Amino acid sequence: MDFLEKNLEDIIYAAMQSKEGLQMLYQRGLSVFEYGINTKTIRQLNVGNYGTADIVTVERFSAEQNRRAYLNITVYELKKKTINLGVLLQVYRYCKGIKQYLSKRYFVEEVNFKICLIGSEIDTHTDWVYMFDFELPEINVYKYNYQIDGIKFSLEELSNYALTNEGFKL
Repeated sequence: MDFLEKNLEDIIYAAMQSKEGLQMLYQRGLSVFEYGINTKTIRQLNVGNYGTADIVTVERFSAEQNRRAYLNITVYELKKKTINLGVLLQVYRYCKGIKQYLSKRYFVEEVNFKICLIGSEIDTHTDWVYMFDFELPEINVYKYNYQIDGIKFSLEELSNYALTNEGFKL
């Protein structure tokens, strides 16, 4: 019998439905979110044209002193085989879609994202694995244009990038 990505999702999602299941996952080496009364687990979350996330947990925290209510969201991406840079970028796309949706539908701005990548192999033969050693500093992205009068650069603002057609039904 071939073990499929869907089987992995079935096991993890079912375990996330109870404290006992979460403890079993922890005992088997998978530390997931703290089980709280305000935690919701969503399977196959459609994030409009940004894609479909395998499993997403959302934990809502009430407003604290001098702070508005906020959300902790964990996006789980499951792969039958290899975890690599493409998988990480895929999850970043989902996070962007979730953030866009929440800001447009519920006017939520404060969201803390966590990412959990799960697969049977990890691509350690490419440079992407070095990212995990560092908290990334501010990153600037420039476009250049080389014309007859020389080279020119323009700083691109990518933090506000969003799909033109996000596919949300608001």
